Amino acid sequence: MNVFSLRATQLTEDRPELAAAVGPLLKSREAIEQQIEDLDRKVLRLARDNAQVRRFMTVPGIGPITALCYLATIDDPARFKKSRSVGAYAGLTARRYASGEVDWTGRISNVAIRCCEVTSTKRPTCCSLVSQSGQCSKLGASA
Repeated sequence: MNVFSLRATQLTEDRPELAAAVGPLLKSREAIEQQIEDLDRKVLRLARDNAQVRRFMTVPGIGPITALCYLATIDDPARFKKSRSVGAYAGLTARRYASGEVDWTGRISNVAIRCCEVTSTKRPTCCSLVSQSGQCSKLGASA
């Protein structure tokens, strides 16, 4: 039992009607915490067993979930001729339109693969996996 559960139990000891309602909720919370711990162990085991994922995790801010997600998204890096192509595939490059005298650079695509957006709080961190130099473009940093 953690501090929250102990405190909730202490506060409901003298009130049986409240204990009847809080007790099952605390048991459910404990079961969910156990499932989260089991899933965390499985993710860490997957990350530890893959050399490429361990290399991704050397980038500051990239943990096992982001690294595994990136690996699943990119799959075989040999299919990209340049590292810049990976950023475009993941939707991390700006949309560009050029025709005759018209030339404008738009925003980063909304179609970006959600993996980078969900698992990484900073798009530049995700970009650094893509860039050979480890530096993000100003476009990625401003998003």
